[in-house]
Amino acid sequence: MADDRPSRATHEASTDAASHCAYRRLVRALVDDPRPCSRERMRRILAGVSRTWMELRRDVEATRERRRLAAAAAGIPDLEVRCAIADEGRRLLHEAAERARAEAAQRVERAEHALGSLQSRLERARDAQRELKRRLPQHLVEEWEQAEARYVRARDEHDAARRAGRNLEYFEAALQDALAAWQRAHAAALAW
Repeated sequence: MADDRPSRATHEASTDAASHCAYRRLVRALVDDPRPCSRERMRRILAGVSRTWMELRRDVEATRERRRLAAAAAGIPDLEVRCAIADEGRRLLHEAAERARAEAAQRVERAEHALGSLQSRLERARDAQRELKRRLPQHLVEEWEQAEARYVRARDEHDAARRAGRNLEYFEAALQDALAAWQRAHAAALAW
């Protein structure tokens, strides 16, 4: 008749497995709590697996490091999503900035073209005024130049007051009076 009792080797293997499980539980417990059980119980567990205190310390530190690395790696999916969102936001901002720069460059170009056109018209008007003044009697030219000087002074004072943030009511009235005087002198020159 066969013996149904477990063999000595099977019993030793089972005891070894239990000892190793107890050792692993002890290592995990020490990672969380420096004193999870009595020192005597720790000695018995170490003797069961033929380990030294130094090996226990090494295994505890290795387990702590694995946990630290696992905790750091656990954030990877969330960080990948956040990086993708941040990258898309950066890309959209970059595209918007490029569009804004292109639009601003177009506005600057249109403004420069308008300014150039106005400056050309101003130069032609000044040429015409100089030619007209050569053909007018001296007293009309003097009246016109005095009115023009008054207008330029009033315009400069108005601009300076506007830049300084001052009340413009007085300066606007003076500017309108000077402009009216210039227009009268111009009309007199045309009527001659």
